[in-house]
Amino acid sequence: MSIHWPAIFEMLTRVAGVDLLTAKATPVRGGCIHQAFCVENQGNKFFLKLNTHDKGPMFAAEFDALQQLEKTQTLQVPEPIAHGVDDGFAWLVTEFLDLVPASVLAHEALGRQLAMLHNRPRPHFGWHRDNAIGLTLQINDVNAEWMPFFREKRIGWQLELARRDGYVFDGSERLMESMEVLFAGYEPSAALLHGDLWHGNISMLSDDCPVVFDPASYFGDPEAEFGIVEMFGGFSERFQDAYREIRPSEPGFEQRRHLYRLYHELNHLHLFGAGYAEGCQKTIVRLLDFL
Repeated sequence: MSIHWPAIFEMLTRVAGVDLLTAKATPVRGGCIHQAFCVENQGNKFFLKLNTHDKGPMFAAEFDALQQLEKTQTLQVPEPIAHGVDDGFAWLVTEFLDLVPASVLAHEALGRQLAMLHNRPRPHFGWHRDNAIGLTLQINDVNAEWMPFFREKRIGWQLELARRDGYVFDGSERLMESMEVLFAGYEPSAALLHGDLWHGNISMLSDDCPVVFDPASYFGDPEAEFGIVEMFGGFSERFQDAYREIRPSEPGFEQRRHLYRLYHELNHLHLFGAGYAEGCQKTIVRLLDFL
């Protein structure tokens, strides 16, 4: 993607309300999917994501998620400033934060903050718009019930993407048909989720205050947050302990957590290919043992 910086600096000056016409743009970490920059002029610093114009809806959904998370005053996120599509490119602007890898103390604080986020009930499952998990469409049709939503809009959708990519898993039909067994006696309340809370989307400020970013938010079962938390690890025990002090595990979580992990394993299969296929099959087999 060829970047026309004068047009971008003019756009940033307009949306940020400060003079950035002669700014300097420095590539920074934070653009696994998009290009990311620190834009700075006369002491004013902003974080900028850029991509092709067709990624405009992704940035719009991310902007909405950052706004909703910020309004809860639980998790700290970079303040969203503006998003849009101009001159053939899509963009998202937030405040720039000087971040460092999260410490054990930051993990502990994050556990408490996440539990407080999850303790705020929401009226339904789903969200007011579809968004993306990585580059994959995440369908958020509103539903009053969690299990049908997760079965169809999460696992069912990912299995369909896997089929299109040439992967069929033994036992997947039985899992879809009997998934309700994993939810026997469990009726979760909807909560706002970060949605993509792996360790790469967590940092901290210099005072051990955790900061999260790159959300894939929707209203869901708080347990679903832990699917990708456990998939890649990287969290201290104090994160889990602090969370469970406020929100103890519900009966059946030890079984359901594999189902929530499967969603992210299937998504990584779709995004990154065959290296994740064996893990998906093993998780399905493990889940079938619980049915």
